[in-house]
Amino acid sequence: MVQEPKIADVPPLIISALAGVTAEEIFEKTKPEIVLLPEPVRVLEGDTARFRCRVTGYPTPKVNWYLNGQLIRKSKRFRLRYDGIYYLEIIDSKFYDAGEVKLIAENPEGVIEHCVKFEIQQREDFRSILRRAPELKFKRRTEEGYYEAITAVELKSRRKDESYEDMLRKKKEELLHWIKEISDKEKKMEEERGKVTIPTIKPERIELSPSMEAPKILERIQSQTVSLADEVHFRVRVIGKPDPECQPQDIGEYTYQVINFIKSVKIKKTLKNQTITETQDAVFSLELTLEHVKGAQWIKNGVEITPSDKYEIQVDGMVHTLKIKNCTAQDESVYAFKLGKLSANARLNVESKYTIKIVKKPKDVTSLRNATASFELSLSHDNIPVKWMFNNAEVKPSENCKILSERKAHKLIIQNVDTHDAGQYTAIVGHLQCSASLFVECKIIFGVLYAHFASYHVGFNYEMCIYYFDLLHANFYITFSALHITKMMKNIEVPETQVATFECEVSHFNVPSTWLKNGVEIEMSEKFRIVVQGKLHQLKIMNTSREDSAEYIFICGNDRVSATLTVNRKTFCVFTYLLF
Repeated sequence: MVQEPKIADVPPLIISALAGVTAEEIFEKTKPEIVLLPEPVRVLEGDTARFRCRVTGYPTPKVNWYLNGQLIRKSKRFRLRYDGIYYLEIIDSKFYDAGEVKLIAENPEGVIEHCVKFEIQQREDFRSILRRAPELKFKRRTEEGYYEAITAVELKSRRKDESYEDMLRKKKEELLHWIKEISDKEKKMEEERGKVTIPTIKPERIELSPSMEAPKILERIQSQTVSLADEVHFRVRVIGKPDPECQPQDIGEYTYQVINFIKSVKIKKTLKNQTITETQDAVFSLELTLEHVKGAQWIKNGVEITPSDKYEIQVDGMVHTLKIKNCTAQDESVYAFKLGKLSANARLNVESKYTIKIVKKPKDVTSLRNATASFELSLSHDNIPVKWMFNNAEVKPSENCKILSERKAHKLIIQNVDTHDAGQYTAIVGHLQCSASLFVECKIIFGVLYAHFASYHVGFNYEMCIYYFDLLHANFYITFSALHITKMMKNIEVPETQVATFECEVSHFNVPSTWLKNGVEIEMSEKFRIVVQGKLHQLKIMNTSREDSAEYIFICGNDRVSATLTVNRKTFCVFTYLLF
């Protein structure tokens, strides 16, 4: 027996040719998984730290690195690359970089993260030794017999003073042969005149303690960029024993620099209007005169835009970018960029892929008061937004007004029609539009007027009068018309599982009616569908069976008509082959 080959045994190119799909569609979507974990790193200050990882998943995950909670972007100090494995290199490591390095990988199926420690060891040079050493290191015995404490800075200063005095003494001795012979008295006067007196610094005597430690800066002040009128906080962390005293200075200068920094920002390259086709991505780009300016906002219709699956906001140096993905007609609007008092705006126009046409225009409708009126519109393409207008105002869905859309068909339904609903309704589709009018007929049950007509016309049996209100001439007309059925139903015979349709026509538009089956009123359901189009009334019976065979009655006003539905069983032909 020959076994059929499995899909896993067939190369991707053969599968694609046979099944009519691409090789990528064969893979199942999976969550991101870190198969090569980054390891903790410990380096000397100034060296390069390297991290690496490998991530799998479908679709391909997006990988981001974070250092102490801050997103790492590619720069001179931070290098990012990918060759099947993701690499992060931190050049010239600083001691304040020490902390935690986090890796986050995400795709539409999920998110995964992993953290490792990043330690930096200070180099053993004279600066680090002095930074960790006690301030009072050198001792010197004085003439009085006790040891005086002197710092390294004071010792260095004293040595400079002594070398300076020696230099002056040598220069003076070298130039003595240029001096003319003078008396001893004048020599003494010259010597006294040329003497330089250097005050002797006597450091205070303090008691040394083993617990004393020199001040050490753990966290240095970081430069900050803020928006206009925002509050700025600078932070520095210093340790030592006893606790060192830190006094902030030049606070006014910092405030002045921040305010003038924001005021100096200007727009170098402004936004431009965009016209794209549906499903494409739109990109608005703006360039400022300064880099890495924070506090900028993107606004649409007065609402601030935040990053999401639809919107992507990026800042690359001086360039600020807003990306709108998979644009549709709803994305047409004016988009604005705002930074303090700076602002710029541009418009996005979205064109349809295909030329939209109105296949079926809405028709004029005449409806009774308290009845239901509907306008129907059919377009050439699916899921195209339609706006309905009445008296120069957009029609919004409400209790008495419903707007339905299903692929190419669009419908406006007005329930409990009243005289104020009469007028012209307009459907707007992009740059196309079409209109139809609603006329309202009012049903009046009258007594005196009916008796007046009945006295002159024997057998006169009007139960309905229709009045029309002419808005142009302000005239009020009353006409009388009996509601009656103009087209009778016919008996129907259909096979099982088919659709049976009863039709009736009446004398007035969109009047209420009732359908009965064996004397029981029929309600709208998946089995029975009731359709009213102007004067035409239909009852559709879906997926007929033998149980649907019955007498069906249509009632409108005082008239009624009936017809019979017969459902026949399907016959099957069985052929028997005899083998001899």
